[in-house]
Amino acid sequence: MHSCILQLFMYGSSAFYEKLTRKRILNSIEKVERRCNIIMARSYQDINHGVSCILAGSPPFHLQITHRSIQWLLTNNYPVSHWGHLPPVEYETGHSPTMNGSPTTEAEIKKIWQKNTLEVWNKEWENNPKGMWTHQLFPTIQTRLQITDPPDFWTSQAITGHGVFGAYLHSRKRRCTQICNCGAPEETPQHIYQECILFSHKRPSNWEQTTTEHVKYMRETALELWMIENPNFRHRKSPRE
Repeated sequence: MHSCILQLFMYGSSAFYEKLTRKRILNSIEKVERRCNIIMARSYQDINHGVSCILAGSPPFHLQITHRSIQWLLTNNYPVSHWGHLPPVEYETGHSPTMNGSPTTEAEIKKIWQKNTLEVWNKEWENNPKGMWTHQLFPTIQTRLQITDPPDFWTSQAITGHGVFGAYLHSRKRRCTQICNCGAPEETPQHIYQECILFSHKRPSNWEQTTTEHVKYMRETALELWMIENPNFRHRKSPRE
C-alpha cells in the first residue's frame, strides 16, 4: 500500500513538485503518508508523521517525489527550475554532466542525490520534537536503516512507546495507574526495556546503539507485557516466530 500510494503521488509529479514548498500542500501529503505508514506498521494511530517515517524506514514522500521529478525532467531533456534538496547538475551536448563545476557520471550523481536525501531526512528527524523514546533508540537515520526486519504490531509499540506501557495507557485513561508491576513509579518503555527486573531475561547489556538483537528483545517483551495486561489474550505465532 505504501509504495502504491507513493507511485500515485509521483504520477505527473514533475508538473507540481515545486509546490511541495507550500506548507498546505506539504501537510496534505504528509497526512496521507502518515496514515500509510501507520497501516503498514500496524502502529497506534497517535504517532506523528516524523515518527511514522522512522517506523517505516522510508524517506518522507516529499523528498522522494522531488528526487523522482527532477530525474524525469533531466532524462527527458526538460529544464529544471527547482532543485529542491538536490545539488544542481549541468548538462552540455557532447560533454559529461557537471556538478559544482566538476565533471561527474550518472552513477556518481545518483549516489550523491541519495546521500543528500538521507542527510535532509536526518536533519528533519533531528528537528522533530516528538517521539523522545524513538529518538533515543534511533538518534540518526543511519541507525534505523541498519534494522532490516519490517515492523509489526509488537515492534511498532516497542519503537514508538505508544502501546502496552503503563505510562502510555494511563495517559490515555486506559489504566488507573502508571505504576509498573515491579513497583517502579512509572512503567515507561525505557524502564521496561532497560531497567525493570521483571524483564531482565535476554536483555542486551549495551544500549548505546540499537541493533536487530535489541529490536527482537523489545518485540518479545512487548508481547509478554501485552499478555500480562490482557490475561484472556491468545497469541497466534507469526512466521517470524
